[in-house]
Amino acid sequence: MFSGPLGVAVDSKNRLCIIDPAEHGSDGARLVGIGVATGNVVKEIRFSSNIAPLGSFLQDSRIDPNAKTAYIADASFWRRSPGIVIVDLESGKARRVLDKHPSMMPMNLLVCNQIKDMRQGNRVNESVTNG
Repeated sequence: MFSGPLGVAVDSKNRLCIIDPAEHGSDGARLVGIGVATGNVVKEIRFSSNIAPLGSFLQDSRIDPNAKTAYIADASFWRRSPGIVIVDLESGKARRVLDKHPSMMPMNLLVCNQIKDMRQGNRVNESVTNG
């Protein structure tokens, strides 16, 4: 049973890989691999609270071409500590990288389109327009 499946991808071993963010880390986030041919769970990796802590939001993934490593984005809306989770798919070991790194943090931009400006509170300092 999934709490809200995200980050769905099929790897080179024909496994459907699904992220379950587990209600923002409150119920044990996991990565589940299901055999496309059989429909059976062939791999389930549960993440500890130091990998997917309360307030995390594991939401998108990429699997390397050899199906040995998964890279999962943690948007971390509430916790405000976005980062990347790297998972060894054979051993199930995972680690977090780039927590709160400037490259992971939201930018303070004003996005403009033909209909309206997209604003988030009063934090807008710069603008981006379609030229």
